This record gives sequence, structure tokens and C-alpha cells, in this order.
Amino acid sequence: MDQSLECPVCLNRLTSSLKPKILNCGHSLCTDCLLSISKKNPSLCPLCNTQIINPEALPYNFFILERITHLEIKCNTHRDTVADYLNRQSLDGKCSLCISQADHHNYIDLIDFDLADFLVQKAIDIEIENPAKIPTELRQKIRKLHNESNEVKIQRLKEVLKCLQVIKCQTHGKNGTHVNMTNGAIQCDQCKKTSNSISLESQNLSGQLNDRILDIASKVNSFNIPFHIREQLQVIISKNSEEKISILVKLLDIKNTNPGKVSISTCNSCSQEFSYPNNMPYRLPCEGIHVICEICANNSDKCPIDGRKFIKERLGKFEVKLPYCCNCEEICDNAKLPILSSCGLVHCKNCSKTKCICGCEHSVNTENIHSISKFYSQLYECLVIKCINDASPATHFFPSEMKGYCHRCAQGKRLEKIEEIDLEGILISECYRKSREIGNKLTPLLAKQLAELNSFTNLKKLEFFHILSNLNSPIAAPGAQKAIGLLIPEPQIKSFYIQRFNSVLPNPSIRSSIKPWFIDLKKDQIEVFCFQSFKTIYLTGVSISCPINNTEGVLDYLHVIKGDSFAGNLEAQCLSNIKLQGIVMDIMFKEPVLIEELQRFLIVFKIIADFVYKGNPLDKAELKGQDGTEFEVFEANAKGFFTNGQGNISGPLIRLFYRR
Repeated sequence: MDQSLECPVCLNRLTSSLKPKILNCGHSLCTDCLLSISKKNPSLCPLCNTQIINPEALPYNFFILERITHLEIKCNTHRDTVADYLNRQSLDGKCSLCISQADHHNYIDLIDFDLADFLVQKAIDIEIENPAKIPTELRQKIRKLHNESNEVKIQRLKEVLKCLQVIKCQTHGKNGTHVNMTNGAIQCDQCKKTSNSISLESQNLSGQLNDRILDIASKVNSFNIPFHIREQLQVIISKNSEEKISILVKLLDIKNTNPGKVSISTCNSCSQEFSYPNNMPYRLPCEGIHVICEICANNSDKCPIDGRKFIKERLGKFEVKLPYCCNCEEICDNAKLPILSSCGLVHCKNCSKTKCICGCEHSVNTENIHSISKFYSQLYECLVIKCINDASPATHFFPSEMKGYCHRCAQGKRLEKIEEIDLEGILISECYRKSREIGNKLTPLLAKQLAELNSFTNLKKLEFFHILSNLNSPIAAPGAQKAIGLLIPEPQIKSFYIQRFNSVLPNPSIRSSIKPWFIDLKKDQIEVFCFQSFKTIYLTGVSISCPINNTEGVLDYLHVIKGDSFAGNLEAQCLSNIKLQGIVMDIMFKEPVLIEELQRFLIVFKIIADFVYKGNPLDKAELKGQDGTEFEVFEANAKGFFTNGQGNISGPLIRLFYRR
């Protein structure tokens, strides 16, 4: 619990009945403690020994009192008493006296529990899972739920739960009377009934749903059924009719959809990982998850598992849109990590600790870089774009605005699912259309990038479109929120390099996490970049961001230090007092620095400037060199400095050059 909501003397929780009062010295005590202290002579503050003057006339601390009344809920039986427990099902509050007569297992102890966050998250999750059942007016109230008191949050959540008790017709929005066993649709009296429609009041409904669900499940590739549905199928008898109808609809969707989700990362024939886009998986026309790579499909005409013959020309590649975890079906981004199991299936980092959907338990070391699926990493790097509101992977796209949205931000919007559209084709065609519109404003550098557009990742294509869109307005204009930025120039150094980010944002007018890097000269700001390589390399140079608009700027110094703190050994020193000019300066060391495998190193440098170009956190690239060498970034043991651009988000160090 927040200590500001406790009395500092008795340590009891402050409530609307145990109101806090402000002393002359500024400290606040509950009314009981103040009454006890005021009986003493002299009356002194227990925290600072300041004499309390006229305790009866002291005012209440209305700031704390307002917070208290906003957060607390009342006992349903004793309305003047603050509730200490909350029923998970009925959402009724109970005080300590009432809970002694109830079953503790159904209640949440509200002490040290963030009730506000729990209620908001539950309401949003229910709304997302049941969008058709929640009225528009109630959906709008849920969106504003963060600002309401806990009492109002509970009332809204009760309204949401009440909406779920009625099964609505998907076509007319009326109360449902029948269910169509062919497609799982709920029908009302206004709908045209078919021979496969069964009344929701039928006594045989539950049994018929059981038979229908198990029949569909037997015809669906089991590896395409998400883990949570597989678990529900095992206890299908215990489910109510609404839950069974929901499971039926999900199974029918899986059965009727041409799957664009690939859950396996290795070929069933050669056991090698697929690669994008050169060696994609092919699904064979036989039972089970029998998938082979394009190379094996060209060199064989039989399934390596059951021997069934196939004709290569009749096979189709997986039209992979996004890299999904085979268990939770969430996108495997850089945070969740696509972990490759020994069975060939790919899980996110969270699901890799659970039992695999193949039925086996695989011991996977999620910290081992070799456990990460390279194929899924390729898919993520090449195909995924980011939500316009944050850095999470986008699952939906708005072609008219050329913006991506995650599944939460997509609620209530008429958007296209990325897995159902040709996103790459849309991005390419829109970039060419925009280039024709701007005509002679297309610079030679942009024309060169347009010619190389097919090799760009989807994220880089989208960024390139926004760059073309903003050529008609000054990029550095004050308040230019839509300026996505300039692409970092190709390096002049002909050696391996890693590139932390794909673009820089040259807008000096707004100091925020997505604008140019502000260097505080008054604080003598020093940048620290901590990294390690998974192979032994020789660091030969770096790329440093330059001041925007070609203003004066100097790289004061740059050191490479072995270890993750300033106590390490100095390995190399870049030439000092280097003038920074352009967008990015490629700077080489006099002597290469040996970077030992799995050994942490610091790059410590100081730039004398106000604003410099910076990496764009919306298109952060993986730390992987041109030759495949993988890197990892850490927070340096250097408090008070700007480590990796504050929180490993961005900063002036753009590239590392190295050789092996």
C-alpha cells in the first residue's frame, strides 16, 4: 500500500472515517492519533517535535482524503465501513467482520493490492474478448474508467458482466433463441432458421454441442489448435452452452481458414530451419504438421513422415504474415523472443516454460542465444511493423492513413488484419504512388532508396513512405509532429557493421523520447554504450550522430573500456576534438580494439553540441552485423550517465564497425 495513505504514527490505513489532519508543521496524522497526542502537555508532533497549536481546529488533509475516497470501497453489509476484501465473482466488498463468516478462497485481500488496475484491466479484457456483447455507450465508459473511483469501476464492471449473461444474435443484436450448428452463429426469431438450428432452450443442446465440437476437432490439424482451446476440449463437458458455442466458433474458424500462421520452424525432412524468403516452408497434403522446406520439396516427391506422394507444383508456400507463438498465438517480438523447441515448434519466451502443445516437456534455456529461432527472428525483422501509439507489434493496418495498430488500439476501428492483407504489396505501391506525386522533389538519395525498396523491411518501407509524405513541409518546423525522419546514410567504411537504428529524427523543437537527442551541456553530459559480441571481433570504428542543421559540434573524446564500468582498462582512444558535420560521421580508430567473445565493453564518449540526430525508437533494428555476428546491449554500471541513450532506447551512437 502507498505509505502516503498510512498514518505515520499508528501505521493504520487512513480511511474516510479515520480522516487525516494537517499539523502546523505540515505533517498529517489520523484523527485517533491526534486526539491521543492532544491530551498530552505540551502537544508535540511525533515526527519533528514541533508544538501542535489548537489541535481541535486543525484542518483535514483534503488532498489525501480525496485520494482515499477515490480508492476505497465500502462493505456491502456495513455501508459505513471500508471493505478489506472483494468477492472475485460478485464484486461485492466485505469488511473484516463479514469475511469471518465467508469463504476466503473467493475473495481478494485488498491490503497491498492495486484494485484500480485490476478492475480496469479486467473490464478491458472482457470487452476485447466480447466486443459484440458490450453496448457502444458502455464501451466508451470503459475507455474512461481510469479516471473513475473504485466504487464506479466496480459498478461498470458489474454492468459489463451482466451483458455477458445474455447471448445476443450477431445479425440483429436481439436476444438469441437458436444456434446454427453449421457455423456456430446465434440466431434470433427474426433470423431464417435452418435444419441445423437448435433452440438455446433445448435440453439436448449441451450434448449436441459436445458431439459437434469433438467432430470438428478431429478434422482440424491439432497443431493449429491453440493450447488454451486444447485444454478446454479436455474438460468440454464441464463448460456451459455459451462457452461451448464460443469454442465451436473458434474451431470452425481454424478449420475454414487457410492458415497463414506457421507454428513450426524446422523442416520435417532435413531438420534445418527455414529461412525467409529464400527457403520457405511447404505444407504437404497429409495429416499432421508435415512441413518441409523448399529445397527438400524440390528434391523429393514423398512425405518424409508417412511416405505419401505429392506433386511439388501443387504445393503452396505458407503465406506467412506475422511470426506467432504456437501456444498463446501472440507475436514473438524482441521482448518475448521466439524460442525453438526440439520438436521444431516455436514458443514465445513465456510459453516456453509450459508444456509444449506436442505433448512433451522440453527443457529450453531461454538465456541461450542458440535457442532463439533464426527463422522467426527473420520474420519479425522483415515483416513486422509497430503500433502507431507504442512500440508493440501491430496486428492491424489502416491503409488510408498508412498506420499500424496493436490488437488493443484496434478496438472499435474498422481496420484490416495484417495476416489477411498483402501488407508488403500495399507499402510498395503506396511508396511508388507517393514518389510520382512529389515529382522533382525526389532527391537522388531517395531515388536510390526507392530503387532498392523491395529489399527493405516492412517497417523501413512504411518509414520511407512517411518520409516521402513529409517532403512538402519543412522537417524541422516547430511542432512538426508528423516528421518521421531521415534515413541514415550508408556507411563509407567497407567493413562489417551493426546499425542500432534505421532512421534519425531531425526535429529540435520538441524535447521528447522520439525527437532529436538533446545534450545538456550544463550537466557535462557523457554518453555510455555497453555491449558484448557473441563472436570474437576487432572493433575498427564507430558512427556518431552530428548536430542538426549543420550547427557547430565536436566529438570531444571517445574511449573503449573493457568491462561494464569505468574501472576497466582503457583499450583504445579515438582522436579527440573531431568536428561533427552532416548527419552521421564514420570515424575509424588508429588501431583496432580486440572485443573478446561474451566480454562486456564500454564505449564512453562526449559530444559538445545542443541537439544531435538520433535513432528512431519506432524502428529499432536487431543488433546483428552484416556477417551475422550477434550483439547484446546492457545497462552500464555508470550511474548519473546517459547509458545507451537512457534505457536502451536511443542515442547518438548509431553504428559499430568491426572485422573478424
